[in-house]
Amino acid sequence: MPERPNIVLFLTDSQGWNAMGECGRGFAETPNLDALAEEGVRFDRNYAASVPCTPSRAGLFSGKYPHAAGAWANNTRLEKGVETMGSYLREAGYRTAYIGKWHLDGDYFGTGEAAPGYDPEWWYDGQNYRDEVGEEFWEWYRSGMETRVAENDIDEIHDRGITREDTWGGRITDRALEFIDHARGGDQPFFLVVSYDEPHEPSLCPPPFCDMYTDQRYPLPDNYETIEELDDKPDRHRELAEEYAEGTHIINSLENAEEEGSIYRPLYFAASTFVDDEIGRVVDEIDSTHPDTVVTFTSDHGHYLGAHGIDLKHSPMYDEVTRVPLIMRGPSVAEGEVTDSLTGLVDLLPTYLDIADADVPTDLHGQSLLDTARDPSVEHREEVLLEYHSYGDSDFYPVRCLVTDDGYKFVVNLLDSDELYDLNEDPGEVSNEIGNEAYAGVRDDLHRRMLDLMDETDDNFADDAWADRAWRADAD
Repeated sequence: MPERPNIVLFLTDSQGWNAMGECGRGFAETPNLDALAEEGVRFDRNYAASVPCTPSRAGLFSGKYPHAAGAWANNTRLEKGVETMGSYLREAGYRTAYIGKWHLDGDYFGTGEAAPGYDPEWWYDGQNYRDEVGEEFWEWYRSGMETRVAENDIDEIHDRGITREDTWGGRITDRALEFIDHARGGDQPFFLVVSYDEPHEPSLCPPPFCDMYTDQRYPLPDNYETIEELDDKPDRHRELAEEYAEGTHIINSLENAEEEGSIYRPLYFAASTFVDDEIGRVVDEIDSTHPDTVVTFTSDHGHYLGAHGIDLKHSPMYDEVTRVPLIMRGPSVAEGEVTDSLTGLVDLLPTYLDIADADVPTDLHGQSLLDTARDPSVEHREEVLLEYHSYGDSDFYPVRCLVTDDGYKFVVNLLDSDELYDLNEDPGEVSNEIGNEAYAGVRDDLHRRMLDLMDETDDNFADDAWADRAWRADAD
């Protein structure tokens, strides 16, 4: 690997493996991400730190679990003094640029001003985009958060003559290309984040992308569950499934899904292909001007798309939302390999510091995965912790989840019933084994490990209620 190579991180929003092409479930067309995976390493068991956007990004950019980083729910801020990738890599001698969605300063779209550690000249967030396109266009664009999931919205995209240059994603790409050109010939390595909001709703994308999936329906996955099949699941899960089945949720893509055997989300998949095309534009420029660059692609969380009878992202810790894509390509990284070694988004910051030949602070919760990127047979983690607290206007609903390298997922829903899944026997996470005495030894061991990890990472939400669970033989 060259001494201190350039580092580029591509980040999308709400894109799980089920919205990927050949390197994922194969429904959406993502040829550029497929090519990136063929040229590098695909980490198939990579987990977010949390759901939804803000806490997941807190874990990614701080290298700490959200409960320690401070931004533990959407639209909350990082705790004062918590450093992120930009600060660490600037201290290591890198130029740092952040282009796109940030969502760690208390506002979905940002303030228009650079976060600490990033070059203000090369900061471009949602507020900057809003200032450029004007209020009339902006109001129309964001109104699609509630409605832009069906074919009539595609007609409006055509009626308005929307082009790539009108979209946030298109302008993010243009700004990234400007930075790459500006950095050409420089003697200082750079760290560039290209953070797209797509395919997150409203999933705005121009023709021809917006038309690609109008005649296609996404088949309900094998682990689609009806309300009647959710008797062993937490109450919150059943409530969410009822909302979608009855068409009372803000996005009703699951209404009548069971009788159709599929759901209709043409713009979500269209935006997945659109953002793939935008990433391809940036990768092409990197390859032609800065070939010795470590390129990473990931997403902050996934999308249920009908799994377990729910949609979007919520408190359930199922893989459709928590297991997110991770692809890395670059000098000394293995080529065309796939690994099932357990990794987490909290591992990216220490990995980048390792690449930059910089010291990794001991208070980070992540650990460098560079050895596994170089040799995918190297095991990385024994366990990874995930968490959840609230989403949108929902009430406080604390969750901790432990995923292990030997194929178990253990979930404590503090104010609800708990869950245990044997991912080796039940990869769809349909059968909750929390009350199955055949799994009592595994369950109790995972519970102990979770409590230990909460303690080791200074979890401020920890108290006796996490230990005193109804299924424990020693419960009060």
